[in-house]
Amino acid sequence: MSTRTLAVWGALSLALAACAAPRAEEPALGPEQLKQRLDEMFKKMQQQNEMLQAMQKRLIDFDKRTLAVQLLAEEYALRLDRFEKGAAKEFEERMKPEALRRLMRPVAEANVGDWVAYTRIVSAAGGARTEETVKISVAAKGEGKVTLRREITRDGKTSGEEMNYTAPGPYDPLETDPKATREASEKTSENLETAEKTFACVRVTYKSILPAGEGKQGPPSDEIYWINLSVPLTGLVKAEHFAANGDKTTLLLSGYGSGK
Repeated sequence: MSTRTLAVWGALSLALAACAAPRAEEPALGPEQLKQRLDEMFKKMQQQNEMLQAMQKRLIDFDKRTLAVQLLAEEYALRLDRFEKGAAKEFEERMKPEALRRLMRPVAEANVGDWVAYTRIVSAAGGARTEETVKISVAAKGEGKVTLRREITRDGKTSGEEMNYTAPGPYDPLETDPKATREASEKTSENLETAEKTFACVRVTYKSILPAGEGKQGPPSDEIYWINLSVPLTGLVKAEHFAANGDKTTLLLSGYGSGK
């Protein structure tokens, strides 16, 4: 017999003895009255036992919920940590120079007849200023190769040349030195109005460092790209290059069109 059962029987025996013993203030209970009294006491004990069991169940449920909340909080903290690390890694990846190339349109996506035109302004540190129009179009396209035609118009005179482009990435109209090492410093969003349209652009700022030879780096320059993929061929709306000697080159979209 369990300890709990012994305790219940002990309590019932004491209650039976107390009820059976005559008291000075009240007459002794008869068999029916004693049975009724015991039934009432037993019923109360059952009710108290049910209340205790309900409280135990609530405590167990509360402990389970507390544990579940704790596990959920730990899982959330782990997910948040992974998200923050993932977001930091993604931001770092998007800031790499090759990520900028991915933001711009790959030449391989262009169609024959696609073209873009830019106004290119070079402002020298000494005050000299030159302005010209640069038009780039897709002249031909074959397997693994795209033929681009570049036409430059300055002072009413136009000169042109064709370039066979085999690289899988975009063509950069800014035509900075491909040997330069680029370090991203900022990426934001900005609306830009040009070519009779407002473009919602991704604005990426880079610090470009040219190799100076003999293992020494050249002076840094800054580059800014405004990118919107609705522009055919390049996806470039505007670009600026600030050279270390104070020269500034600006490319601004002036027109574009799509081939068939």
